[in-house]
Formats: sequence, C-alpha cells, structure tokens
Amino acid sequence: MAGRYADDSYRDEVSRARETFDTLRGRVFEDDDIFPAHIANFLEWYVIERPLDRIGVPPVVLALQQPDVSTAERALLDGLRFSQRSVYRVERAGRRPMLLLDLIRRTTFGLAHVAPERVSVGEIIEGRVVPIDGGAHLGPMLLFHPMDARMAIEQLIATRRDEPPSATIARLAQMRLNFSRFRNISAAQIYSRSFNAAGEGG
Repeated sequence: MAGRYADDSYRDEVSRARETFDTLRGRVFEDDDIFPAHIANFLEWYVIERPLDRIGVPPVVLALQQPDVSTAERALLDGLRFSQRSVYRVERAGRRPMLLLDLIRRTTFGLAHVAPERVSVGEIIEGRVVPIDGGAHLGPMLLFHPMDARMAIEQLIATRRDEPPSATIARLAQMRLNFSRFRNISAAQIYSRSFNAAGEGG
C-alpha cells in the first residue's frame, strides 16, 4: 500500500507528511540507530492515519474503495483502519497468547498469538493493535523503550491524561530518540520531564 500511495505522483504529499511526522517525533537521520524504525513507523502512520491533502482520507480508506480488493485484503485493510496505535506494557509473553496493557487508555488486549521472540514481559513498546477476524494482532512495526525508563514513562503518561494519545506517543518517541543519542545519560533521566535535548536537566 505504501508503494501505491508513496510513488512519484505523491512525492510532494509524502514530503509534507514526513515534515509533519518529524516535527511531532523529532528529526531522525540515517546514522541514528532508530532510523529504520522511524521510517517504518512513518510509512505506517502515513498510510493508516494521515488524511491525504487532496482527498481528505488516509490511503487505507482509498485502498478499501478499490474494486479489485479480495476478501482477505479487505479484512486486513478494515483491521488497519480501526487499529489502535499506543504505548503498551507487555503483561504476558512466552508460549501463551500475548497480553498487552495500553498505558495511555488503560485498556487490556489479549492477542490472538504469542509474543514475537524479541518481546518479553515488562517491555514497554510503541505498537499497533489490529483487529482481524474477531482477534487482536500486534503489528510488526515496534519501537522499544528502555526497560530502565519504565517508571518514568508511566509517571509521565499519568501526568498527561488530558492530551490526545497521539501527542503522548510522539513525546515518548522524542525521548526514545534522545536516549539513542545521549548514551552517557541514564534512561530514567532522559524520560523525565526535566531533561532537554541539550543533555542537561532543567
């Protein structure tokens, strides 16, 4: 889907979208270790959440309107359309179906599958839960926050209940970018509200 709606005919649209995304989450460069995840998350956000300027709906909605969409593709596209991106704490992993707690909305998701091998109990991840055929599935685009910052993350979320979830997610993504750049500063300090991008408390 990204290939169809991010080709040369959408070049200006993609450029504007990337500028918006980078403004929200911080500008990431190719030598940043989270660059691949940042680009993957951008493309996911672009096709699922951001309305196209000329049309007013995201690419996923346009894709659903195509006459050649198969039943399986429609189920996936519908799931993406109604998916929920958030910051989750992994409550259960291993051989049993995965259990996630949405730290922003305070809801729990029992998934229809086990956790990926790289995910363990206690991890805090930015990800997308996708409903498909009556079951909930975790999308492949994950951003892992440092385990040492768990308490600071939960405290920050608790103080930002009045803002839209997307703003909290973006703020935490900025902190994750800072963590990747300021390795001499603890994760807990970076994720505290007193840290600024100059690497100083304030």
